[in-house]
Amino acid sequence: MVKAVFTYFIFLISIPLYSQSFEVKLVQTPLKGNVFSPAYWKNNLIVCSDQKDRIYKTVKDNNGLEPADLYIINTEKSDSVARFDQFFRTQYHDGPISFSDDFTQVAISRNLKADQKIKQLNQFENKLGIYFTQLTEGQYREFESFTFNNEAYNVTHPYLNATGDLLYFSSNMPGGHGGYDIYYSTKSMGIWKKPINLGPEVNTKNDEVFPSIDAGNLFFSSNRNEVGGLDIYSYLLNSNHSATLLDTSLNSIYDDFGLISSNNLETGFFTSNRNGKDEIFRFTYEYPEFGPCDSIVETYFCYEIEDEYAVDIDNLEGLVYVWNINGEQLYGVKVDYCFPEPGDYEITLDIVDTIVNQTFFEQSYLYISIQLEEQPYIECPDTVQVNQTFDLSAEKTYLPSLSIEDDDYYWLIDGTARLRGKNVTYQFTEEGIYEVQLGVIGFDGEMKIQDCSYKTVVCGSSTSTDKDHVSLFSENPKENKGVNIIENQSKYADPSDSSAFFTIEIAKASEEIASNDFRLKLLEGKYDYKLKYLEEEELFIYYVGAFKNIEEAHEFWKELRLLGLQDAVVRTLLENEGEINLDDIFVLNNVKFDSDKWTVREDAQTDLNKILELMNNIPGSVLIINAYTDNTHTEKYNLELSEKRAQSIANYLIKRGISSERLIQHGFGESNPIASNETEQGKELNRRVEFILKSE
Repeated sequence: MVKAVFTYFIFLISIPLYSQSFEVKLVQTPLKGNVFSPAYWKNNLIVCSDQKDRIYKTVKDNNGLEPADLYIINTEKSDSVARFDQFFRTQYHDGPISFSDDFTQVAISRNLKADQKIKQLNQFENKLGIYFTQLTEGQYREFESFTFNNEAYNVTHPYLNATGDLLYFSSNMPGGHGGYDIYYSTKSMGIWKKPINLGPEVNTKNDEVFPSIDAGNLFFSSNRNEVGGLDIYSYLLNSNHSATLLDTSLNSIYDDFGLISSNNLETGFFTSNRNGKDEIFRFTYEYPEFGPCDSIVETYFCYEIEDEYAVDIDNLEGLVYVWNINGEQLYGVKVDYCFPEPGDYEITLDIVDTIVNQTFFEQSYLYISIQLEEQPYIECPDTVQVNQTFDLSAEKTYLPSLSIEDDDYYWLIDGTARLRGKNVTYQFTEEGIYEVQLGVIGFDGEMKIQDCSYKTVVCGSSTSTDKDHVSLFSENPKENKGVNIIENQSKYADPSDSSAFFTIEIAKASEEIASNDFRLKLLEGKYDYKLKYLEEEELFIYYVGAFKNIEEAHEFWKELRLLGLQDAVVRTLLENEGEINLDDIFVLNNVKFDSDKWTVREDAQTDLNKILELMNNIPGSVLIINAYTDNTHTEKYNLELSEKRAQSIANYLIKRGISSERLIQHGFGESNPIASNETEQGKELNRRVEFILKSE
């Protein structure tokens, strides 16, 4: 038989492109002997067979087998078999054969010396070549030999593209990668161009044979011994991927070859000798099962934004709310906004005095992250018409950890219809509410992962008024408006907090500003200012006044502007809000000592490092450290213990770069208790360290 001219072996590292199963069934025919290499011909198959059906004596090949001839098999009734057109029969090998889509262009493999009488069909004496013919007005033209046939090597296994001007074939011509390689040749102006080797992505040091094309994929067989004998591989044309081995339901430990398909490997035919001789098998793709699946989660890009703690400014002339969102300004206490895409966004809300075109009050700050839901995403209309074709797309699937091939998207519609691909079309023939399921299989670098989701689609007629046919969401997720009341996240303090007050910030800086700063000079003799360090903001702020309502703050703000403080802005602060003020006495809750110990504990280091940072930010500052004890021991003992604790804190800061000249430490023992020493709770409060930060 034709495939007997090959010897086999190779090795490949790859991830199977088609890793799911196929249902494989034998095509029963009355043909005796081997049957192989199917080709589509109208609604039937043309196959090769070495069945002995000649009435005259024939030659045999080296294996004692009859030459291959062509037969027609009815795909629906495979016991209906007939010889193919006598035009294609010689006394030697005829086939495999291939046709263009309109069946007018034909390529066939046959022996080069088909017109000579040879007693034995020796492969070394009578090479294989490819011949072409055309069907014109119901008649086949005389055969034309492929320009690159050669008596020194075999050129065989032709496969024509849809238009008949592109030929794939197998040959052991010199210059290849190994035994038999896959080549292609194009025809232009009636002339076939020099064959091009498909390269190392397809060809190896062994044999690659029986090529065919379907949906941009090249299918071929090779003896790489991954499963056994000839195995069937797939290669995505015009890609950088290596060829991949098809599923083991198609590949056996025997020879499997000559695969053909016309619908992206949904169904097709191939040859295998797994039963002891070459036979034709029909395969049907078995869709993987998914579930349970989650409903599609929409990602909302459009929001109604409102600050629930916004203060009333209706009676204040010239004041308006201004939202700053993604570089845009929107006006009003409640606004609608659609973000252009997923991402992280900062939103601020200010009150602006339009009379002077100046920000008066920094109301709120929001950081919002809009991320796509990790899911197989179904993009299709929510409502369609009966018999109306509509598109279903998985393009917006967001599973960033998975690598998913286009053929690994699986659609199940209403539990019955199955489609495969990233983009498909469908239509319903009856009204109803249908479930569309999308399943995907991806590779995470180590293993295959399955995921799925579903969506409801309503199909109705143009006159339908059923309330169930009302779409829940717009087709464009950017138009979906979710009501989202943004809780107040004031830039500094929530104005609704009972301990919050309004004040006028006249300056802020990462380091303490000089006392002769012009802003401070403008206040001399008129207003007293305060200095506060906000740890979270890492800022020093200088502020004037304390007001309980926005109206009072606005009036004072206008006075300060007239004074020359054009950058003054209203803000809210909480009383004792994480502040360390100059000349204030403060206690750090975590700066404590174990009983009768003076070593700085590990849990105190965070707070001490804050003091360290503060002193570095205020180079001229001096820190007073006052340590106290309870009355557990004698007065003398307690005094010495407190002095050791104060010195221990000073040593901690000195080791980290603070000059000893900037530190004053005292131990006061059990004096000046702030709570009763009669209770353990009171004693704990008295065992304290007080700090005072003073300017130089």
